[in-house]
Amino acid sequence: MHFIQLSNLNSILQNGICTREYLYRHDIQFDYNDDLRIDGFENSISFSISFPNYRMFYRLRQENNCNWIVLICNAQILGTFNCIFCYTNAADTRILLDDHNRLRSDTAFEEMFSERHGSRDNLDDDDPTDVQAEVLCLENVSTDYIRAIVFDDEQELARFNQLRPKINLMYHPPGQGVFASREYWAEWCRRHGI
Repeated sequence: MHFIQLSNLNSILQNGICTREYLYRHDIQFDYNDDLRIDGFENSISFSISFPNYRMFYRLRQENNCNWIVLICNAQILGTFNCIFCYTNAADTRILLDDHNRLRSDTAFEEMFSERHGSRDNLDDDDPTDVQAEVLCLENVSTDYIRAIVFDDEQELARFNQLRPKINLMYHPPGQGVFASREYWAEWCRRHGI
């Protein structure tokens, strides 16, 4: 999954999901999520596995008064593209000091689900242990890998649906679905048998 401001969607559909470095180099206008980019990986795209990094996503939604979307992407990205697997936030000192070649390995991917990094109680098998775990994709990703787009605004979804009816679009109200916490979503799914 990749969360982004709605204002970037047309560019994404034209150019794919691109690294900040590529966007700068090709003078493509965009609204960035995080102006600090403390992790220093401007040549990467941050993806979450199974659920957005809701701690960061919540903070960004509070700081930026705009509409947001979540791109649900094909998991094939993990094995097809050059990726760095971070068992916690990529800006964490442990990740910054780790060998980035090692973080590209199957072992690093498996570490994202390890009990070494926290309790796995109440987590599904496909949930990383740390809610801030992320995958840094070091290549641009074409729109072919976008499976669905989740909107937080029904009017924007309807407007966009008229323009691009072939894309799977969904609506999750603010504070629900992918716009909630991972624990909230997991509990809701358990209660509703999903």
